[in-house]
Amino acid sequence: ICAQIQGVTEPDDAILAFARLITPEVTLDRVVYDEEKKQTMLNLISNHKLFAQRRKKWNLDTIIGYGFGTTMLFGGSPGTGKTLMAQALAKECGLQMLQVSVPDLFCLRHFRPS
Repeated sequence: ICAQIQGVTEPDDAILAFARLITPEVTLDRVVYDEEKKQTMLNLISNHKLFAQRRKKWNLDTIIGYGFGTTMLFGGSPGTGKTLMAQALAKECGLQMLQVSVPDLFCLRHFRPS
């Protein structure tokens, strides 16, 4: 399951029961956000891309099997642009996005039939 969440393999039905895989269409220019904070997020992505390139070049991916992703946690009231920003950043990286439904995940965890 971890490989599926990290994007190494395609998610199976167990993951898709509480999440959906989307290909983001939103670009960063559509996100209304403080430009300095937006630039900070872009810097995080750029640094991660450079890190990933060097890991591959130095053959560290075969030695270190973790740390392939960048995790960001967005908080705020509904409608403040959290999902829009996540989609724009994923598009900027050329990645798909696994959008998780926390209520569906909670229901699966606590109300799964025996």
